[in-house]
Amino acid sequence: MNRIIQSAVWSFFVVCILNGILVIVKESYGPLKTSMAELTGHHWVTHGVIIIALQLLLTFALAGRFKHAELNDEFLSKMLTSGVVLGVVLITGFYIIH
Repeated sequence: MNRIIQSAVWSFFVVCILNGILVIVKESYGPLKTSMAELTGHHWVTHGVIIIALQLLLTFALAGRFKHAELNDEFLSKMLTSGVVLGVVLITGFYIIH
């Protein structure tokens, strides 16, 4: 399997969790939300740019790690699903409590 695909899946897993954390921190700390809004006109635009940049950076940074690693499709599918579920749990849990 292509090492870029493997690194992109790991990156996606990490970025899903970081996305949830960024939502929680941004919504909990007003000055950060204001600063993010000032950067691009809206805090969600800045949020999106940060997440996309992290996905790209982590994908290419991790690509070297998978030179000889072969992860099967089932494991990678579980990683994708787990990342989404953890991100959703973080964000939903925050909004339920908040």
